[in-house]
Order: sequence, then C-alpha cells, then structure tokens
Amino acid sequence: MPIINLDGIDVEYAIVRSPRRKRVSIVIINAKVEIRCPSSVKDEHALAFLEDKKHWVIHHLKEQQTYPPAVELNFSTGEKIPLFGKDYLLEVKKGRKTQFSIENNAIVLFKRASSSPNLIKKRLFEFYADVLLEYLTKRSLELKHVGIPEKIEIRSYRRKWGTCLPNGTLRFNWRLAMAPPDVIDLVLIHELIHTKIKNHSKLFFAYLSSYVPNHKELNLWLKKNAGRLNAI
Repeated sequence: MPIINLDGIDVEYAIVRSPRRKRVSIVIINAKVEIRCPSSVKDEHALAFLEDKKHWVIHHLKEQQTYPPAVELNFSTGEKIPLFGKDYLLEVKKGRKTQFSIENNAIVLFKRASSSPNLIKKRLFEFYADVLLEYLTKRSLELKHVGIPEKIEIRSYRRKWGTCLPNGTLRFNWRLAMAPPDVIDLVLIHELIHTKIKNHSKLFFAYLSSYVPNHKELNLWLKKNAGRLNAI
C-alpha cells in the first residue's frame, strides 16, 4: 500500500472507488486508511480530502493502537478460535472432508491434506454462519415483543454488523458469532426495532435504551474489537 506523511506520521492508505458512491469518506481498518470515493474523483482530490481530515485520521489511528490486536490464524492445533465471546482451542484432525465442529469444549477442524487455505476459510465462514443463525433464530423468538423479522440471513460484511431490509428481512455479519452474547443481542435488538422504526430518530434510541440500557458500552466493545474480528 502507498504511504503518505501526515504531520510526521507515515500512514498507509488506499483509494477505493465505486460508481455507486456519492461522496468521499475515510474509513480506518487495522491501522490502514481507505479513502472511499466516487469513480470520477481523481487521486489528487482524494489525497487533498485526506490531508484536510488528517487530524481526525491521526486521532483515530492512535486510538486504534489501544484496541485488542487482530487475530491471525494459521489453522494449527493449539490456536485460539473466538466463539460467543470465548476463546476455544483449535484441534486439527484428518478428515474425509473439510469442516469445523465443536467437540468437548474445543473447535475441531477436520481437513484433507489437499485442503487449501481459502477452502478452510470458507468452511470457517460456514461454521460461524450456522451457529450464528441458530442463535439469532432462537433469540428472535424470545424477543418477539421487540419486533418480528420476515427472515434472518447471514452475510459477509466489512463495515456493518446488521441491516434491516425494507421487507423486514434482517441480515447479520457472520463475524458477530465471535462476539459475546450480549453484544450479539444488541445488534439483533437494534435491527428488530428497525422492523417498526426505519430511522435513527429519538424514538428509535428511546426504544433501544429501554431494551438495552448499556447499549453505548456494548457498542464501544464492537468498535474496539472490530479490527480483531474483521481480520479473520
């Protein structure tokens, strides 16, 4: 990645363009800066925007240095795999097909000798997606007084944990399966409220505060651990 110097600090950055984007924004992920902008924006204009926001960028880069480090997995026995806020030891065993399962308080990776890293990561996504869907389905029934979803789906996102579609379908980031249950519940309740209230008005936050009084604390956990979870 290219590097730009902002007030004496070398910062890695990338310019990410999209024809659907209407404005320029900056996102910081794992100490790397993304300048997200419409396709028509030239490099010099994107970098000028970054320069204009340098104090904000430097502040958040320093803040992220205090966050938990990112998890890097080699998928070897003895590594720790997060699930529902706990770290499980990973056991790697030979298998006829590549898959993950929970056995005796450990997460077991059954793999063929020919399994590629990409296949293993795909199977990990499927494992997390399955356990998260099961959890959310059960909890949504227990929280039907908050809202009733049309459907619950698991997706892969980088910048959001959940979303409520216009038809009431709720979609959640599979990485939520790594978070503690009360954090998962916060995201679920947030989206369940959206089945009734489609905006972030005062009324929305009044409902959120009544259902999750410590929502600010739980949101802070997500903010601090986003880089760690997104690294997997």
